[in-house]
Amino acid sequence: MLFDIAMLHLTSPHWFVAVAVLVLALVAIFLYYRRTIPPLRWPIRGPLVALRVIAALALFLALAEVLWSAIRNDTQPGRLLVLWDRSASMRQTDGGATSRYGRAAEYIRSGVETQLGDRASVSILPFDSRLWEPEDRLPDSLGTATAIGDVLAAVRDRTSGSESARAVMVLSDGANNRGIDPSPAAAALGVPVITVGFGRPGAGQARIAELQAPDLVFTGRPFDVTVQIQDGSGGAGGTATIRLTSAGVTLAQQIVALPGTGQRIPIALKGQFEAPGLHDVHADVIGADGQAVPAAGRTILVRAMKGRLKVLLVAFELDWEYATLRRWLAKQARVELVEHTVGRPVTGQPFPPSADWAGIDVAIFLHPSRDELQSYWAPQIPAMSQSGKGIVFFLNDHFVDPAASPPPHPFEFCRVPLGKAHGEFLSEPVATRQSHPLVRLDPALDWEGTRQLWTQRPPWTGLLVFDTLPRDCDVLVRTVVSPASGRDVPVLWTRPIRRARSLTLAGSPMWRWVPQRAAEGLAPQEYDAFWSSALRWLTLADDADRLAVRTDLPVYHAGEPIELEGLVFDEAYRFLDRAEVTARVWHDTAGGTPFGDTVKVYLNPGSGDRFVGRLSALPPGNYRFDGTAQVEGTNLSLTGGMFRVEPYGLEQEFSALDERLLRAMARESGGRYYSESEAPTVLDSLDWTPIVQERSYEIPLGNHWLVLSIFIAALSIEWFIRRRRQLL
Repeated sequence: MLFDIAMLHLTSPHWFVAVAVLVLALVAIFLYYRRTIPPLRWPIRGPLVALRVIAALALFLALAEVLWSAIRNDTQPGRLLVLWDRSASMRQTDGGATSRYGRAAEYIRSGVETQLGDRASVSILPFDSRLWEPEDRLPDSLGTATAIGDVLAAVRDRTSGSESARAVMVLSDGANNRGIDPSPAAAALGVPVITVGFGRPGAGQARIAELQAPDLVFTGRPFDVTVQIQDGSGGAGGTATIRLTSAGVTLAQQIVALPGTGQRIPIALKGQFEAPGLHDVHADVIGADGQAVPAAGRTILVRAMKGRLKVLLVAFELDWEYATLRRWLAKQARVELVEHTVGRPVTGQPFPPSADWAGIDVAIFLHPSRDELQSYWAPQIPAMSQSGKGIVFFLNDHFVDPAASPPPHPFEFCRVPLGKAHGEFLSEPVATRQSHPLVRLDPALDWEGTRQLWTQRPPWTGLLVFDTLPRDCDVLVRTVVSPASGRDVPVLWTRPIRRARSLTLAGSPMWRWVPQRAAEGLAPQEYDAFWSSALRWLTLADDADRLAVRTDLPVYHAGEPIELEGLVFDEAYRFLDRAEVTARVWHDTAGGTPFGDTVKVYLNPGSGDRFVGRLSALPPGNYRFDGTAQVEGTNLSLTGGMFRVEPYGLEQEFSALDERLLRAMARESGGRYYSESEAPTVLDSLDWTPIVQERSYEIPLGNHWLVLSIFIAALSIEWFIRRRRQLL
């Protein structure tokens, strides 16, 4: 390495002392070796003097704290970065003997390198759906997709590849079919982008690049749907009709103008469902024949919940529990409250007959006795258990009646009188049910935070003691009634009633949760969260749409990436972002038997309460998929489905020269567009003056390990020679 300037600096404030010591040391060395006994000849005396002088100089460097500094000027020539499209559409010959790819190679040799000469260096990087580095080994086949925007973004992020480039030249047909919009990506480079188009223009077809909608909506309420349209008109412009459908019913339709620039065009549509359930939402591009264009649409799944719940509150005692719960239900916009009191003057509507129970979504029985359940609940069991609705049983000491008859389902197991525990008992959620929506009062908290939130609630003062429960009961919260023996009893549990769900609270009072928070000047968040989750959980009876893996398309082109989405929600449809989600994909035969390798894909948390993953490409054929989610030690199975990969690819469908896109890239970045028959004359107007960068180097010699090593080595060698010559 050559330096333009190199200097030594004495940085010690007492450098003059070091100089004096060096002079005295050199004089002493000369006098010492001038005459020796026995006398030494010069071939021996000379090396001894040199070794001691070297040691003295090393000592001087340390005492004077000598600093070595140098300046070097590096000259970097101007550089042109050429991005060479190697996607499959560049294989086309356009009626000639040479492919677009080959013509681009010739353009580099005869156009670019000849135009620049030795004024600038040229770096060539091929690309398709990604940027290929110089050290990468290119595959024999051309790429199956084109992502010009992603490639330009990768160039911007490359410090070594873009920091000295004066301009970027893109040799492509502009048939962009994947990734971000190339025009903003070109403008973000900060240098002119010169585009050269290869091929013939043609009119392509727009397609749906992205489709987004909420995972959960309510019936009777419009919801927003965002559609990203990829302009594939090949510069011809025009219009495209976008239709939004579900189960063959048109939700929305809009005509969109295509500017012909190849950009993505966002449009906003509105959808609305009248029936609850899981709905397929399709966004299609409609052709001139009024039919959906094949392989140009997108499909997503949207869950619709009932927009307004009809809740029946049957109160067998008008107390603080009743007043607090009734007030909360009356404030909920999604709740249509129907009231009935038993044994007192009716304050609400009369008790609904069996024929009207089909319209009830949730029934709450507050403080019933066994006989009252037989009278009011037992006749409704057939209607409610078959409807998939929800039932809440809020029990107190009225349920403890030794003389009463056995209660109906779901308490038919209570054949013996129940006991009641008196005192104050703290809630303890069951660790294995920590992900249940009725347990996790605050989804942002971890398990320890959730447990503390329950133990900090006001204690239960009245508790029914159920020693044993049926196997199909799911205990969520317990309490310890005897700390000495460690005996605990269930306070909150769920149990299925055929298609319906039931929730039982065996402790009281719960209304004290509200004044406790009010005394602190806070809203009753825990009370709100519990009953909101309860209503939501009680009216959702299936798990197929909350624990599932989905693909963004049912049919893919060859080489098109497969986007996988994992839906992992708790039973109140709250996103479980702490889950570890894995999907598996396997090739499926006609009989459903998997063969070949099973591909595992790890899905990471993405936007919109989804886990997302991608497979770059799969061979043509039919495939099945499913998944698993691990949530705090619990494994959950995720339902999957099927998709198909067609033998033809995106590069065959979108292969026309898109001049509008290439012109837009050049215009946004301050560059120019050329056809393949035009020489890039703009290269002559760019500044290719080499850049001179000054680099400074500094090495402190005073404490450098090499100086210390030289000092020790010089004295050691001198001592060894003197000993051999009997001078010691």
